[in-house]
Amino acid sequence: MDRACLCTDGPTECQMRFAPGSGVLSLLTLDVREISATHGVTGIVCCADVEAVPLSYNATHAEIYGKPSFDTDKVFVRIKHALARIAQLEIAPTPQT
Repeated sequence: MDRACLCTDGPTECQMRFAPGSGVLSLLTLDVREISATHGVTGIVCCADVEAVPLSYNATHAEIYGKPSFDTDKVFVRIKHALARIAQLEIAPTPQT
């Protein structure tokens, strides 16, 4: 995940970091932080959060993680589906020949 405010060329800059034809989605940090899922057995509420984690080759990099960590696949899948629902398409992928 890249922090858009640091990408001088916007979504195109993000796209160039990946394989040709890759698409780009956007997620708002505020929306990500509103996502939660309750563990069915323990009742623990797991939330999603975003943290800036700059890399030597990508200063705009950030990561989405669980608070507390997602300890079951079911919770992770629910969070992953919620992220997919809030994602907005910025650049559509193009088929490569």
